[in-house]
Amino acid sequence: MKSFRLSSAVVEITNRCNLRCPFCYSASGCARPDELSLDELKAAIRDLKSLGCERCAILGGEFLLRKDWYEIADEIRSTGMALQLLTNGLLVTDEIRRQFKALEPQAVGVSLDGATPETYKLARGVDGYAKVRKVIDDLVSDGINQVSAITTFNAKTLQD
Repeated sequence: MKSFRLSSAVVEITNRCNLRCPFCYSASGCARPDELSLDELKAAIRDLKSLGCERCAILGGEFLLRKDWYEIADEIRSTGMALQLLTNGLLVTDEIRRQFKALEPQAVGVSLDGATPETYKLARGVDGYAKVRKVIDDLVSDGINQVSAITTFNAKTLQD
């Protein structure tokens, strides 16, 4: 019998989010009442590694709203798994970019829904296009291995 080997995992470390996008896959907003503690998440990460997991992505909601996000990300890296970070980009500061770089993620995905400020605002409900574009450009300049713009297509953005 062939043994099971998990190659990648996506871990939602919080449901909290600073946005209320109408297309959100997880209806993010508030933390779930049974959100895992730091110790529980670290144990789950070690379990993923024991199953052979090679890559682990963290996301939310918006994972940056969780105060211990760096410890969680660092736990992934310390196991030897490749780290991937998925963010809406609006909370990324210069300090957070330095933390991203220190973690040496395999990839950072930043949500950019729309090719113009107007379309972005239609999709996300906030005026954040310029901020998110700058974050993407800055992460590339920081030497992050792979920076991706993550886009959700819907009737408001499809024309882009």
